[in-house]
Amino acid sequence: MTGEVRLERSFRASRRELWEACATRSGLEGWYADRVSGTLAPDGKVRLEWPELGARVDLDVEEHVPDRRIVFSHGATRVILAVSEGRVSLTHEGLDATDDVQGFESSWRVALAMLRHALEVHPGKPRRTRWVVRGVSTSASLAHLCFTEPEALATWLGRGATVGEEGEPFVIRAANGESISGNVLIRDGGRDVAFSWREQSDSVLVFRTLPSPTSEGRILAACWSKWGPTQAGERAVVTELSRALDRLALVLSKSGEA
Repeated sequence: MTGEVRLERSFRASRRELWEACATRSGLEGWYADRVSGTLAPDGKVRLEWPELGARVDLDVEEHVPDRRIVFSHGATRVILAVSEGRVSLTHEGLDATDDVQGFESSWRVALAMLRHALEVHPGKPRRTRWVVRGVSTSASLAHLCFTEPEALATWLGRGATVGEEGEPFVIRAANGESISGNVLIRDGGRDVAFSWREQSDSVLVFRTLPSPTSEGRILAACWSKWGPTQAGERAVVTELSRALDRLALVLSKSGEA
């Protein structure tokens, strides 16, 4: 038995802008992979990489219809991106019965939210990413609770948080006294959570759990995406995110011992 993910999103963007985002190397780096190489053309081969995660995937370009549709394949799986005026339809098909379909769906929902933010808030600007990761023995559902519930957030990220529905504003007073405010981009689905970050040039902060390749636990991941040139103080932000993830890993480890 196979599974699939189907998602459709609207954007304040033209068909041409959406096509370039889905079918060019710089376009894909603006919202999906951290590094893209290869040839996005009929019968081309593309490599997507996330260097700070040590992850990569090689894809074949199975179909390429300019301004309409591009299809990537990897073994038995296919990712179909169809664009129209102001709309993208995504299908990820051929997933195996042992695949984490919920995890794939959450990952794609985050990616499409990132695409919307890139096109509507930072059009034409290159994206830069920084990852912070920690391994911990926990479940995806418990980690998601720590990403969204005020009392849990206060133990590792900051106080005063009310993470409402997607699209609603939020404010967190971080442990270092600074504010993290913006809008909730993704929170449904029990996996990943994404916020816009007004104080950091309308960047995007994503908290995720990923399957661990070496254990039964999970990998906690914070991904910070910024568009445009490097600015002063970014290293300090990454340091604070690293400390926050250390605190979260400790909280989850103690929960596992209880």
